[in-house]
Amino acid sequence: MTTKTTACVLLYVVSIASYAIGGMSKPTEQNVTAIVQAVEDEIYDYGYEKDFVNIGSTGAIDSPTEITIFISPDLYGDGHGVVIYKYMPFGEVQRRFAFRPDGIAVLWGKPINRFPASQPDTNTLYLRDDDICAFKQKAIRASFTVDPNVSRTRREEAAKRQKVRIGFSEFLEGHTKKQ
Repeated sequence: MTTKTTACVLLYVVSIASYAIGGMSKPTEQNVTAIVQAVEDEIYDYGYEKDFVNIGSTGAIDSPTEITIFISPDLYGDGHGVVIYKYMPFGEVQRRFAFRPDGIAVLWGKPINRFPASQPDTNTLYLRDDDICAFKQKAIRASFTVDPNVSRTRREEAAKRQKVRIGFSEFLEGHTKKQ
């Protein structure tokens, strides 16, 4: 069995076990807002906003652009699920997420790892087209906005939330080249 097949089977088994143990629930409006906030914050914290030029609703160089995000229609067990969205410069990615007890959404997988084929948090290029299309048909559709000219204040706010969310911020630690 390949590493990718093993990862997919493991994710499926975990999902089935979570369903059996904790059941399923539907994402609330607050859940969707928390997921979108996590995605936007990570983009600004890592400084990827300029990579979204010519992507999304406007495609304009200096204008904010709206990106569609597809969210699991069901949350498993303790409130985890999957999202698919365009994450430049990586392309379209599939990521798992979970909610902390305080309602903050946490994305799994790290941009620094570039979402490889060997991980469940991966580029959709490595997944079956039929599976992606089926997921998107059932998913909750939301959107987020990426501003290529994000203000320093907005970036700092995103970085502070990232620090609270995952205990680390690329921007606050000075690791991003796009400060």
